[in-house]
Amino acid sequence: MKRTASKAAGAARKMAKTITKIEPTIKAAESLPEPVRSIIANRLVHVFGTYKEDRHAFQKTCSDLVASTLKATQGGLQAAINEAQGKKGAEEAQGGSLAATHNAADAASGAAAQAAADSKAALDDSHKGAKDAKAALHDLEAAQKQGETDAANTGAKKEKLEALIKEFFTPVKEGTLDKGLKGSASYAGKHLKKDFSGTLESEFLACVIRTFSKAAASWGTFDHIVDKELDQSLKTISASLTAELGALAAAKDTRAANIEGAKAAVTAADEHAKAADEANNGATAAAKEAKKAAKATDASVKQQQKVIDKAAGHLKDAEDAMTTFQEGPLAAYTEAEAFTAPPPEPEPVEPESAPLVDQAMTAAPPRAVQQAMTASRPAMSPGVLMQRAASSMAAAVGLAPSPRVASSPRQPSQTF
Repeated sequence: MKRTASKAAGAARKMAKTITKIEPTIKAAESLPEPVRSIIANRLVHVFGTYKEDRHAFQKTCSDLVASTLKATQGGLQAAINEAQGKKGAEEAQGGSLAATHNAADAASGAAAQAAADSKAALDDSHKGAKDAKAALHDLEAAQKQGETDAANTGAKKEKLEALIKEFFTPVKEGTLDKGLKGSASYAGKHLKKDFSGTLESEFLACVIRTFSKAAASWGTFDHIVDKELDQSLKTISASLTAELGALAAAKDTRAANIEGAKAAVTAADEHAKAADEANNGATAAAKEAKKAAKATDASVKQQQKVIDKAAGHLKDAEDAMTTFQEGPLAAYTEAEAFTAPPPEPEPVEPESAPLVDQAMTAAPPRAVQQAMTASRPAMSPGVLMQRAASSMAAAVGLAPSPRVASSPRQPSQTF
């Protein structure tokens, strides 16, 4: 059997393409001096273009140097990943702290806003309370004025009634007044009708006017009945006016006390409203500050998230660089370093002659005889056995022995 030259050449060309993936990494490796990088990177084909089993000591040394360089590069990439992970972790921790601060500020802002709303409601209630207290005071004061007016009117009515009784009705009845009675009686009747129409009927007042238009000496029986009835009515009216004046006086004292209480309530309501207004102003200002603080912390959280995203991007770049390195230069080196010769192709086998077939069909001797025959023959190396087999096959087909095929692909003319 032998290796096919075209197959070996194809494997060499494929390996040359693989080696080109390693060259940029070697040229950029800071672990090697610039001259060494340049020399090795431009001659990797002379190292890995040779089958592994055929490489000499210097090629193996170069391969080891490439391996250590790639290892150093991988270490640098891993260090970059570790650094990016550390920075990302630190920024995330900072982001967590800022988020906690924002959450606390946001909760404080919500509480402050609720407190401001509550203080506003309390302020509205206090204003309503003050308004109601002032309305109650106004009503009491208005009632007091009306009471005073009613008392004055009632007092005036009583005074007029008493004057009529004293200056007209009594003198006429006693006979001490007998001149101008008709006009005076008409005046007295109109006054009684105006002030006491609800008590004295118009028909009765007409009778009173006719009776008192005459002197008492000329009164008849009906006139005395009218006088008696008038006297009783006027006493009833006078007593009613006296009672009304007493009730008005008592109500006045009660209203006066209520007014003083209402004034105190108004003062208290005004003070409460003032305090509520100050509290509301403070709560509103606190809510604004809390909202401003929450907004500032929210901006910090968003800004920090950008920093975290940037750190995550750097980490991804570092991880992508490692993946690219592992799938590119490192994988290429692993493939190139393990570059071995393809297995030789077997020579075509000619059909054996009939005697050989017959011989092959002959039954084998017993195992004990085979062991004895094997023990009696000297052992042969595999190379000798391979050479004999090849010679026998060549003799059978009438071919001359072929020259030995090179174990490695053809090397470039440039020396390493």
